[in-house]
Amino acid sequence: MHLREFVEALDRAKLRPLMEQCVDLHRQRVAAERQRLQEERQRQRDRQRETRRNRREVAAVLEGVLRKVVRASQGAAKEQARLAKERALQQAREERHAARREREEARIRAEVQRCLDRLLTKVEKVSKKGNEELYCVCRKP
Repeated sequence: MHLREFVEALDRAKLRPLMEQCVDLHRQRVAAERQRLQEERQRQRDRQRETRRNRREVAAVLEGVLRKVVRASQGAAKEQARLAKERALQQAREERHAARREREEARIRAEVQRCLDRLLTKVEKVSKKGNEELYCVCRKP
């Protein structure tokens, strides 16, 4: 407001409308400021809501990935246990076969030894009977 308008406004009839105009302008400014603050708060709430939603989505994805990793590691552990058990069974099977082969070989060796002992006994008997010529067992006299 200029000085001249102020002097003219000193007249109460003119001062009242100017005061009302000032008050209206002030109210409009306050209302505009309030509106701006309210819009800013709304934007901030929207951003916070969006952030919370994004965090929930990320948490859900991470939980899913974690579940998959846990399942995969448990599956791998089960597979390793299964393979270890299978290897142990295979090793036990091989040990049984080896023991069976050894027993069979021992039985065969014992039988061969008995045959040799009998043969030696016969050879000794024949040699005691006389000085007859001994033929190889493989050859016929």
